[in-house]
Amino acid sequence: MVWPMNHLKSLALALTIVLAAFAVQMGFWDYLQPLAWFLLYPAVFLAALETGLYGGILATVAGTLLGWYFFVQPWFSFEFSQPIQIFSVTVFAATGAAVSLVSNRLRKLIASNAAMKAEAKLNSVLEYGADAVFVTDAGGRYIYANQQACRLLGYTREEIVGLSIPDITPPEDRDHAAEALKQLKASGQVSTELILKRKDGGRVFVEINCILLPDGTLYGGCRDITVRRASEQARREAETLVRQLSLAVEQSPESIIITDLDARIQYANEAFYRTTGYRREEIIGHNPRMLQSGGTPREVYDALWKTLARGDVWKGELLNRRKDGSDYAQFAIITPLRQADGNITHYVAVQEDITERKQQEAELERHRHHLEQLVSTRTAELQAAKAQADAANLAKSFFLANMSHEIRTPMSGVLGMTHLLRRTGVNEKQADYLDKIAASGEHLLVIINDILDLAKIEAGKVQLVEEDFTLPELVRDCMSIVESKVRLKGLQFCSDVADAPPSLRGDRTRLLQALLNYLGNAVKFTEAGRITLACHSLAISADSCLLRFEVGDTGIGMTAEQQTRVFEAFEQADQTTTRSHAGTGLGLSITRRIAQMMGGEVGVESVVGKGSTFWFTARLGVGRLAVDAGRIQQLASDEVVLSRRHRGARILLVEDEPINSEVARMLCSDAGLKVDTAVNGAEAVELVKKTDYALILMDMQMPVMDGIEATLIIRRLNGRAATPIVAMTANAFREDRDRCFAAGMNDFIVKPLVPEVFFKVLLAWLDKSP
Repeated sequence: MVWPMNHLKSLALALTIVLAAFAVQMGFWDYLQPLAWFLLYPAVFLAALETGLYGGILATVAGTLLGWYFFVQPWFSFEFSQPIQIFSVTVFAATGAAVSLVSNRLRKLIASNAAMKAEAKLNSVLEYGADAVFVTDAGGRYIYANQQACRLLGYTREEIVGLSIPDITPPEDRDHAAEALKQLKASGQVSTELILKRKDGGRVFVEINCILLPDGTLYGGCRDITVRRASEQARREAETLVRQLSLAVEQSPESIIITDLDARIQYANEAFYRTTGYRREEIIGHNPRMLQSGGTPREVYDALWKTLARGDVWKGELLNRRKDGSDYAQFAIITPLRQADGNITHYVAVQEDITERKQQEAELERHRHHLEQLVSTRTAELQAAKAQADAANLAKSFFLANMSHEIRTPMSGVLGMTHLLRRTGVNEKQADYLDKIAASGEHLLVIINDILDLAKIEAGKVQLVEEDFTLPELVRDCMSIVESKVRLKGLQFCSDVADAPPSLRGDRTRLLQALLNYLGNAVKFTEAGRITLACHSLAISADSCLLRFEVGDTGIGMTAEQQTRVFEAFEQADQTTTRSHAGTGLGLSITRRIAQMMGGEVGVESVVGKGSTFWFTARLGVGRLAVDAGRIQQLASDEVVLSRRHRGARILLVEDEPINSEVARMLCSDAGLKVDTAVNGAEAVELVKKTDYALILMDMQMPVMDGIEATLIIRRLNGRAATPIVAMTANAFREDRDRCFAAGMNDFIVKPLVPEVFFKVLLAWLDKSP
């Protein structure tokens, strides 16, 4: 049997303890003989306690032999001359063995208790340690997890026990975890970083140290490094950003320098050296004032340092000088650099070389001064030209107004007398002559109206009037105006306005004019078949609508080339000298201008030999008038109604042109009205002072006193403020109408007089006469 070294040391210790105790006892033997063995028992106990059962037995044997030798008799002498000593030795041997057993047991209890305390302490350290601790069995199933591990993964201890390593390993890290486990089983220890899957599905990064225990279990201690990884990631990103910023600063085309608070240069980028021509060793540690050229005003530098002293950013221009002596201009932005505690430690200057731009600005300034001189000269020329154009435009307006008056005045006499002659009972041949005169006069009047309308539109003197009207009445008026020509050719005429709002708001007169231009062409170019007037809604809202008006015919049609130019002024589909249909070529152009003024457009669809469909769109308001079916179907003429309601009413006719005066007087007389006449405004005022007229017909241009002045005077007369005054003029401009209304007139009749219109206006105002 080979005794381990620790056992030999324990036995030697036990023997030493007994010998020491026996030596002490022998020194006091004469005095302590009655208390024999009093030190040997504690020695045996101590030996067994310190060295174990073998030590206690050795101490007992040693003590027995020593006691026998010294207290009983020499060795191997079996004479029992001292029975009490022999008994004492025997008792000591027996009780020493018992003491050894008890001491050894006590030793084990003490050791067990110490082990339990150590284990409890170890468990406490594991349980409440800062690191998460996991223990798995050889198969990788968890059998222990401390509190930190539970908090780390969000599981309770009971939930973790029974899980396996793959249960808390996310898919993206399983290969890495498997490799780490393989390395652990191969080497018995591994340290690595892993990703663990929390109960809520989240991910946590850990640094783990694993040990393979002798019993095959796996011990792992891990620490959450999510924040650290984030910090490291942020640090890496920051380092990357710093590198990028460094590259950006170094490669920036602008000069960048950094100085300390005493303005000593500590850094300058490559662009600075290229711009100034200095080398690094010539710049670092020096003050930027070495670059001053003397061209920058002193107050600029004063403002710069005052701004920086306040901790603000300064921006401005500096004129500096390069190493070679050449000057250059810079736009600089100087910014104080603050540390985390708010203290300013450096200044950063970013400087852009603006030398070329300043040169260009100077050049542009010279050109600007030159251009200002040219513009001033040109402006003076344009003002003079504008004055001439305004004068010419004013002269044109006066000319048009005068032409309107001068042409319409005799035309009024021609058409008026023709109308009167029809009423005198002429024979069939004379009636034919009168019809031809009337047709020629009306044709001439249409030409005059077209020319004047186009001139007014181009001069911007046409403004749309807003008034409520009904679509059925508008269609009725269109049909009634062209009815005779349609009937004369034997054509069919139909209308379709079913899906359009019946009540509209807009310029009824201009809309009627546009439709009549289309209808006139349709009648002119259609020899057989039908003509259709239609209106369809394209879009309707609460207060407006977009309508499409169409006039279709079965006439001669047009080619594609003719369609492209038919809406141009003075253009006609057939421009040959042998064309069959006369006309100015203005009607369609005027319709296009009217449609554009109403927010619409025009167009045509045509096939040669089959007919054409002309259309235009217009945006109109939704009116508030109720459609009166009885009014639409009214058959009685206004002349008949006027004669029946107001026969015997006295009116005043103020007209200086004898023929026009006679025409108007005869029309009034035929309607049963009593007529007084005056040849100028002054005579009219005197007659109005004496007589209370039911209505006054007032010419505009007259000698002595014109119609405007006469109206102003009449309105101031006692009891004449409400008397209806209707202007009669050959001037067709809106300004003339506005002047009439401004003077106090109630309505406006354009010469030459159209009997239907004349009777309609008279009936309307006599019905309102007080």
